[in-house]
Amino acid sequence: MAETTAESTAGRADDTEQARGTLSEMVAEMAQRTGTAMVHHDGDGWVEVSYPEAARDIDRLAGGLVGLGLEVGDAVAVFADTRPEWVLADLAAARAGLVVATIYHTSSAEEAQHILENSEARLVFCDDPETAAKVEQVRGELPALEHVVVFEGEAEGAVTLDDLRGRGDDVDADELRRRGEQVDPDDLFTLIYTSGTTGPAKGCMLTHRNVRTALDVMEEVVDLGDD
Repeated sequence: MAETTAESTAGRADDTEQARGTLSEMVAEMAQRTGTAMVHHDGDGWVEVSYPEAARDIDRLAGGLVGLGLEVGDAVAVFADTRPEWVLADLAAARAGLVVATIYHTSSAEEAQHILENSEARLVFCDDPETAAKVEQVRGELPALEHVVVFEGEAEGAVTLDDLRGRGDDVDADELRRRGEQVDPDDLFTLIYTSGTTGPAKGCMLTHRNVRTALDVMEEVVDLGDD
């Protein structure tokens, strides 16, 4: 990750009650919560996903990432529009101890190449076959990239999300717990890339603590109930 910003936005911080834990721990906590984690439209109507349902799906996808051979600290990218699978992939990566790089869904093949190369992503989640085709155009220039996963449809040389879930079913559940124990709150979790309007996109480095603190503050200032 050669050209990311030199420092994370918060840096190393002292432990506080507010800035606690990692996103892997947060997913484990989700399994114990009640209420609705996510609501989305499936084309026919609105679908509610409970916290335990989301946590189980995230764990299956995280297990799939482990099954593909990704190691703690490896980078994956998400090249997709806003959708439930984006959230699931993001948190599955966290659960597996990985770093997530973001690619805006309208990016060109060349723009995606820059981010995939800069982040050294070993895997990229893509919206659909059309998005995967953009990656395929530049795949020969990306020696670190080993896997492409599509959220919907099928693409040559890519794994479907259901395939990834299936791989996760073969992974020991304790492996995700062990991986979570290897991640520190001040470890890097995500690279949010700038628009690139003033030059090549640069990655803003955010740690698990950065994200957990933002979530904790949100709970303090907004009345968020289980519904």
